[in-house]
Amino acid sequence: MPEYKNQQGFTLIELLIVIIIIGILAGILINIINIKEYQAQARDARRMNDLLSVQTALVDSLANQSISLVDTTGCGDCDSINGTDAIDGTGWVKFNDLRGRGLIDIISVLPTDQINDADYHFEYYSDGIDFELNAFLESDRYQINAQQDGGNDDTVYERGFNLNLK
Repeated sequence: MPEYKNQQGFTLIELLIVIIIIGILAGILINIINIKEYQAQARDARRMNDLLSVQTALVDSLANQSISLVDTTGCGDCDSINGTDAIDGTGWVKFNDLRGRGLIDIISVLPTDQINDADYHFEYYSDGIDFELNAFLESDRYQINAQQDGGNDDTVYERGFNLNLK
């Protein structure tokens, strides 16, 4: 009579049961985590950082008297949809370039929204003295930033000297 060694390991059925349980748990976890909301939050965080970069570049250039603001009333390309990313005052942020350097000392190009459509884009307004930069946020988490930024529109994230230009 042959002797059977004490076999160790899992049977195929046991392995299949474990794989099925892991699959069920992974499916539940994916349904709990709202991937689209996290992607929207990432885009909103970038939007807010991009506006801060443009604001910093404008404030620094104004302080160094290398640019002066122009009135953008009636401007048709003062947004990231229709305007370019040029930093010499001809892009979607308009100004007079007094020293021929534009905003190059701070940023290399004007940012463009990742979606950049009618719903999500950047806008720029100026009365020649003050300016306002706007971004449209999409995530629920960052809507509080739009409501508490000090501007006159609770649905738009606003940065600048005068948040009541639009």
